[in-house]
Amino acid sequence: MGYTGLLSGLWLIFLLISPALKAHAAETAGTVSNKPFLIAMYPGANELQSQLITRIYHELFTRLGITVNVQPFPMKRASVQADDGKIDGEAIRIRNYSQMHPNLRLIDFPVVQVVFVAYARRSHQIRLEDGWDSLIDSDYMVGYRRGIVYSEQILKKHINPERLNESKSAEQGLLKLIHGRIDLFVYPLGHFVSHQDLQESTEVVSVLETVPLYLYVHKRHEALIPDIEQSLIDMRAEGRMMELCTQVYQQEADKHCINDGIYSSLLW
Repeated sequence: MGYTGLLSGLWLIFLLISPALKAHAAETAGTVSNKPFLIAMYPGANELQSQLITRIYHELFTRLGITVNVQPFPMKRASVQADDGKIDGEAIRIRNYSQMHPNLRLIDFPVVQVVFVAYARRSHQIRLEDGWDSLIDSDYMVGYRRGIVYSEQILKKHINPERLNESKSAEQGLLKLIHGRIDLFVYPLGHFVSHQDLQESTEVVSVLETVPLYLYVHKRHEALIPDIEQSLIDMRAEGRMMELCTQVYQQEADKHCINDGIYSSLLW
């Protein structure tokens, strides 16, 4: 089963930011010190993913007159330091993240999305229905990448441990798949390995779930939230999100840069 992102829709491009927005941003900028606004980034992102998130946030905060620094942090360390206010925010987290981290505030605009899929060997000819239930109810040995909390929690909650196998990287998981140690490998859709033979030997057999991801900021920056959200809305309306995505992914843009109606959903 193939999965291809599509570009759709045309957006009116506005070149100027509202003076009122600039003025309000200046008023609320007092919540930010002279140091750059430090945002923790998921360290497992590949180069293009990191470029995309960094470009989006650099433009976003430039519109607000704030210097931003997007840096890779181990996910657990990022959670602790963001909770403690030692860093200013986290770049990509799921919507209910603040339920576990009450010191953080959701920026209610999904910046990117992650599409969880199940991979299998092409020669195995496995076919599953889309959604988690088909995978959970099967008898297949399921592999996953350790540290991707969302998928790991779902699998551990619903599948017998004897049917689960964890890997430290996508490449390791796919090698296990190709050599028959597992039947399925759960991972976000995208170009995640450099070895062509690994990609050619595997295929997507089920689209499990599409999950939007959001920016979170520490509660001391709560006054900035309306301006951050409005700037993201403006970037979408201007087509800027799609432009940045296309600039980063270039020939692969049709697989990564999607606009599906209510928000610009850039494939993570």
